[in-house]
Amino acid sequence: MVFSGDHDDLLDAAGSEPHLRELLSRVGTAGKGKAVLLGDASEQAWPFLGAVAARGLGEGGSVWFVCRDVRSQEEFASELGCWLHQAVLFPDLEIPAAGLGLPDPETASERLSLLGRLARGEVLAPVITASQWEEAVPSATDLTGTVLTLRKGWKGAPGSIVARLIDAGYERAAQVIRRGEFALRGGILDIFSWQQAMPCRVEFDEEGIESIREFDIDAQTSVGEAECCDIQLGDTERVGARLADYLGPGDLVIEVGAEDEERPRITARRLLALSSAPSPGSEAVFDPIPFAAFGAGDFVVDEARRKEFFRQLEAWRGSGWRVVLLGATEGEGERFRELAAKELPKKAAGFPETRLGAVSRGFCFPAAKLAVLADAEIFGRSASQRLRRLHLRRERQRAARPAIDFTEFAEGDLVVHAEHGIGRYLGLQNLPSADGSEGEVLALGFADDSRLFVPIDQAWQVSRYVGVGRHNPELSSLGDDKWSKTRRAAEKSVFLYAGRLLKLQAERETGQGHAFGPDTPWQLELEQSFPYRETPDQLRAISEIKQDMESRRPMDRLLCGDVGFGKTEV
Repeated sequence: MVFSGDHDDLLDAAGSEPHLRELLSRVGTAGKGKAVLLGDASEQAWPFLGAVAARGLGEGGSVWFVCRDVRSQEEFASELGCWLHQAVLFPDLEIPAAGLGLPDPETASERLSLLGRLARGEVLAPVITASQWEEAVPSATDLTGTVLTLRKGWKGAPGSIVARLIDAGYERAAQVIRRGEFALRGGILDIFSWQQAMPCRVEFDEEGIESIREFDIDAQTSVGEAECCDIQLGDTERVGARLADYLGPGDLVIEVGAEDEERPRITARRLLALSSAPSPGSEAVFDPIPFAAFGAGDFVVDEARRKEFFRQLEAWRGSGWRVVLLGATEGEGERFRELAAKELPKKAAGFPETRLGAVSRGFCFPAAKLAVLADAEIFGRSASQRLRRLHLRRERQRAARPAIDFTEFAEGDLVVHAEHGIGRYLGLQNLPSADGSEGEVLALGFADDSRLFVPIDQAWQVSRYVGVGRHNPELSSLGDDKWSKTRRAAEKSVFLYAGRLLKLQAERETGQGHAFGPDTPWQLELEQSFPYRETPDQLRAISEIKQDMESRRPMDRLLCGDVGFGKTEV
């Protein structure tokens, strides 16, 4: 089968149930643009059901999952990835407020990468929103016809590639730090294509390409081998198609939770709709598991509810059910097995199964005698896990986003240009370009009434001025070397400060501190009283901190972690 994941046996077990198999067999027979409705399916089962359908019906091409809005799209894509390796999110192209500025480059790269893979015929499971069908995107021809693919063993010199990069608008730099840049140092070519998640380092010998590796932008060090390096040479900003144009004739479209009045007009030949609405007479019913949902800590302290939970599990076991617990970590599965061993009879050893998998809520399929439990729901962390995943994704986007949101500047604000120094923001203006068309630029004022017009694509060089006190600095003069001298002085100060830090560290290395004794029984009793099992990272941090405290060497350690990740316990 084309579509697969880490739990294919569970997908196949559900897909072989006669009622569900018969219902899925109707897909494609109702006529073009008409969906087969799979109702009576609880929302928590939608990602699993979608994966079952993809695995059973996805032989003809890609499987598109269409969600109501961005929030449901992100949550669905996150959990679909537990069931299908081919699941991929098509992110919403966020534009800064008031329509000014450039979209997030990481988001634009993810979209280009997905479109390129689809254009090359790769079978995927894209997760989109209903409104994205009509979005203007680069055409498949533009993305496939202008791609230069470099592989190990390619014959030729780096100079021929550099010439094509320059013709395509790539910028030569001393060090690659952003998309659209390349650097050539002897026989090593660094290139960051527009659609790549990470830049590539291509090493040449006398005949051609000897190796291709991906590297980290910040450390500038290699992180692993790459099979090839795809370089997008075309105009990635030119839009000549709609996303719906990428829908192939054999593709399957699955509408996730869309009501009749909300259902988008899709002309696909094969359509399936997942809904929680009642479906009279249907045997393919997916139900939630309300008795398996606990508040934080309740599963341990609420003995009555816990015993009721295990009584239901024992009843399922006696009826021949297959019950699987999916846990985000091995520790959660081990913790559950310890509790189950105390509550279930000895003959139930190994029941239920415990596996690794990140789902937030469980469900059951009575017709197939299959139940999937979620450790996050049992241990009372379902909501926090979903929010945490979305939070981390958005934090990564914000961290990677350069300072190009012009709405943060008001006319008259002081700004800093990386090359020319301190100026005053005068607003956005339209200026004619060489070809006669007009383009937007940032107008900056400097000393002596000088002005600098910065093209939008170079706006990353401009940032807000942040000073100390109420004193306004003098504006820099264009053309003199005062700003360059100021930068050199600042760099020198940084080096001097680094020297003081090194001296302080050397004193700490040679000094003596207080050494604490080893753990006592009281210490062990305190550690065992915590209700949550530590993650591998927490255990490592605890071990390293204890080693520091038991050593006479002065401790020099900073413990970092997001809110709710167990810093206090550590």
